[in-house]
Amino acid sequence: MSQSETGNSTPRKAVIKAPSPQAQANAPLFWSDARQLRVLCLVNTPRGVDAGELHEGLCEQARSAIAQAAPVPVSVIRLGDPQILKPDTITLLVHVSISGSGADRLAALTVRPFRNASNNGDQLFGAAPRAVRVGVNDRSALAALAPELRAALADTLPWKARN
Repeated sequence: MSQSETGNSTPRKAVIKAPSPQAQANAPLFWSDARQLRVLCLVNTPRGVDAGELHEGLCEQARSAIAQAAPVPVSVIRLGDPQILKPDTITLLVHVSISGSGADRLAALTVRPFRNASNNGDQLFGAAPRAVRVGVNDRSALAALAPELRAALADTLPWKARN
């Protein structure tokens, strides 16, 4: 595992442990015994599915934010990657849909975890969707989305939970 995948210099083979009795009410079984976390991004624009600067920047922002204090390795995957089906893997689905044009561009951002495992305390919903004015280009969109993405991740990830 490379430094860019984990967000730090030493590879880890950690497991997300079951929460303490005090935290069990807030951390669903969904997160128990996960060994890796993957980020899968989808960016829809009026031009269609974006696979360029906006997509790459969003995925890297998400990976970097998630990796901070993550108890397991974090990396970005692409649509169709079979890693999403591994039972010890949690995939965070980061979806941005942009509508409008020019200064009126508006993005809807959602973050939802997915895990292909039975009896895992299914987590059906992630963070609440967020609407963000994103400006005229991809660079302004990334800057506008960054704080909302961090907030959505804090609402989703047990190790980033706000108290």
